[in-house]
Amino acid sequence: MLNNVTSITDTSFNTHLFKSQSWTLLYFWARWSGPCRLLSLFMEHSAKVYGDRLQVLKIDTDLSPALAKYYQVHHVPTLHLLYRGELVDSVEGVLSRPQLEQMLSAHLLKVPVP
Repeated sequence: MLNNVTSITDTSFNTHLFKSQSWTLLYFWARWSGPCRLLSLFMEHSAKVYGDRLQVLKIDTDLSPALAKYYQVHHVPTLHLLYRGELVDSVEGVLSRPQLEQMLSAHLLKVPVP
């Protein structure tokens, strides 16, 4: 798995998602959003902590409108947690670092690493 956050676009999305055999966190954001800039720091930390079992994909909604539309993202930040490509959890709005950790650990720690 990746141990960092990977920025992707509409055109590179399928390549990254299909490489994932486990957990993927889709982080929909925008450069102009203050809450997104804060959450970006938490994403980097989470990618390092869960690097062996979590792929974090960062999607700028202004540059990737097709992905935002497909995943019905109407506000940023929005997080979609996928397991083997299937949506497991979703959060709209900014989270604190402890809230993000709680969300991720609630799902990631109950499924063994493949």
